[in-house]
Amino acid sequence: MWAPQLEFFARSRRVLAPDLPGFGGSTASFEADSIDELARVVLDDCHGLGAQKAVVAGCSLGGAIALGLQRLDAAFVSALALLNTRTQADSDRAREKRRAVIDQLKVATPPPLLAHALRKNPLCAETLRGALETLLTAKTLEHNAGVVAAVIEMVESATPAGIIAGQQALLTRPEVSAQIKGIQVPAAVIHGCEDSLLRVGDARQTAASFPDARFVPVQHAAHLPNLEQPGAVNAALESLLDRVVLSEQQAPEAG
Repeated sequence: MWAPQLEFFARSRRVLAPDLPGFGGSTASFEADSIDELARVVLDDCHGLGAQKAVVAGCSLGGAIALGLQRLDAAFVSALALLNTRTQADSDRAREKRRAVIDQLKVATPPPLLAHALRKNPLCAETLRGALETLLTAKTLEHNAGVVAAVIEMVESATPAGIIAGQQALLTRPEVSAQIKGIQVPAAVIHGCEDSLLRVGDARQTAASFPDARFVPVQHAAHLPNLEQPGAVNAALESLLDRVVLSEQQAPEAG
């Protein structure tokens, strides 16, 4: 998910990209009923690796978890980057769709056979194609086989239990308008402009709600701008890091 950013920023900084249970390299089983439960897993992983403060970035579900981190431990978050992240609670219709996904996954093929089923079962293959068309732009689907392969691998490697935990957490995610207005650290709202799941205007409004945020529209990107346009996203994150340094220099000394 974050390979382009890991490669770029690891040259000069320590970078952590914890896997949620059931995603990426994690095979752990975990049941979650809230975003904050998932955020606690990430926070504990970071603390276990010796990180006591970080610039936190998250995309989509990851952005909701980043806000959860800020709720759990505001001192841990020195800056915040939200990529294509919805900050409103789900509508009734959206909740119905998530419940349908959860119900389908509860009877899904066991994880070792899931990737095979996605490729070989016509219905699953069609579902996978629909997911790709939602996450990526048509140009990327046609011309960037590397990014398409990375997203397919990400989808196929996720366990049903991991996806269920994420969907269940999103079902109950809170309205965060009041929280955002109280976040005093530098922030960036980075948004793929061709995202069919979240309108540009909504992302711009989210940025305007922060006391200190910059809105960064990313052209030629949909729901995963960090994969489709890594250069633009890396530049936005680099700018955010520079703002953190500046804010720390300008902060009055204690005592």
